[in-house]
Amino acid sequence: MDIELLASTLLSRLEHGFDHVLGQHISRMEVALSARQVPEGLTIVEDPVSVHPGYGIELLLFMGGKYNRFSCPQQAMGVQLASQNTTNFAIHMATGQGKSLVWLFPASIATHRTTILITPYPGLMQDIKDRCEDHLLDWEIWSPSNPHPEHTPILLVSTDQVAHPLFMAHVWHLKAANKVARVILDEPQALVTSQRYRPIRTQLTSLADMGIPFGLLSATLPSGIVPPLMGMLGIRNLHVVRGCTARPNLAYHRQVCESSADLRKGVVSLAKELILHMASGERGMVICVNDEDTTYFSHQLGAEMFTSDLSLEEQDLTIHRFRTKASGTIVCTTGLIQGIVIPHARWSIHAGLPHDVVDAIQSLRPIGRDGKESHCHLMALRSQCAEVQEEGDVLGVGAIRRIVSQPNLCVQEALTGFNDLHALSCGALHSALCDRCQALGMVRSQGGSFSVSDCHRPSVWVDLTTPFSKTQHLSPRSPSLRPGS
Repeated sequence: MDIELLASTLLSRLEHGFDHVLGQHISRMEVALSARQVPEGLTIVEDPVSVHPGYGIELLLFMGGKYNRFSCPQQAMGVQLASQNTTNFAIHMATGQGKSLVWLFPASIATHRTTILITPYPGLMQDIKDRCEDHLLDWEIWSPSNPHPEHTPILLVSTDQVAHPLFMAHVWHLKAANKVARVILDEPQALVTSQRYRPIRTQLTSLADMGIPFGLLSATLPSGIVPPLMGMLGIRNLHVVRGCTARPNLAYHRQVCESSADLRKGVVSLAKELILHMASGERGMVICVNDEDTTYFSHQLGAEMFTSDLSLEEQDLTIHRFRTKASGTIVCTTGLIQGIVIPHARWSIHAGLPHDVVDAIQSLRPIGRDGKESHCHLMALRSQCAEVQEEGDVLGVGAIRRIVSQPNLCVQEALTGFNDLHALSCGALHSALCDRCQALGMVRSQGGSFSVSDCHRPSVWVDLTTPFSKTQHLSPRSPSLRPGS
């Protein structure tokens, strides 16, 4: 064997591979820089935040003595920004990383003022109420039948109710008495993705005109969404803190079908197999694009059905019934299931192409929240995956078609690249493998649990005795925002 020839060949291939990787990295940076160009008149800062030490004792009390450290740097930065009561901020973190603590913890310290949480997901209300009760926080839900609730540190309101004149009157009353801490918008990308929320734009800008700061919490906040979202809110300045949004415990699988009959047959066959192998306590979801498919698959699988035809009371009963069963399957329309916490949801099937990347990521949020390996199956018709014009496509309509139809793409890398501009493949994350990475012969990570700390980000535990520095977190482009600045 000619060792020198072998070494020369190997070195040549390594150099070629390095050039290829470097070229990909430069291309992604160019895309990231172009996506971050800000329209004239808006200021968007995406930099680290210096966190003031001293939250340890308060956090220990808030968490009932369980721990006194934040789960990740972005969570700590969010708490710092939320405590200032002057800065509009957005926290972009993966599902299950503790976004709710960003506003609940400051609210527990300043109970003399009211934090208003606006959410587009009625199903999230119960989860927030449970968390408030866990932390011994009083709360009220605003509604036309409860137009002037007594003073409370937490006021919950559905996005649909924001336009009600009695709600705006109540906020004016609180603001005049200097009792409003800030407004928190949960998953605010829904304001951009759904036409139903356009009528409340006037009320949202009125909140900004009152001088009430906004806090935005989202698992899906692509950079292209930020400027139009700021326009809807009527704000000119926003401090964005981004974390890794990858879900290392999710394994993605794709299947493209030629006909609707093949799609329905494939979904039913796969769902029955997954149901057969579910352990006690585990749950599964079939996510449909319309109510007709939801009804069909529910009858075929004997599963719970969750559609827009149900009243709010019926929806609450359906979700409660599903969540309290020993195990089970639910068939739902995409959008309705978003924002609902489902314990031990182990698999999902998209029975049809998601509307866009934002819709896909949002509808997958209930899956694998316990950190165990879970499986997401994306099934679509070939006709649904036709290329589309992508000019101004901030939601990823074209991207989701490519992700599902092109088997050479790593699903994990494509999703994270679109969502937070840090494209991380299954291999880079040491995560569960998508179908592409498994076909390449990669070795699946061992063990049943995964952590976002695998995402090549700062340590998942945050020492509160030392302020964050620029060299530790996120982008080093401009100085850190100091407390009170």
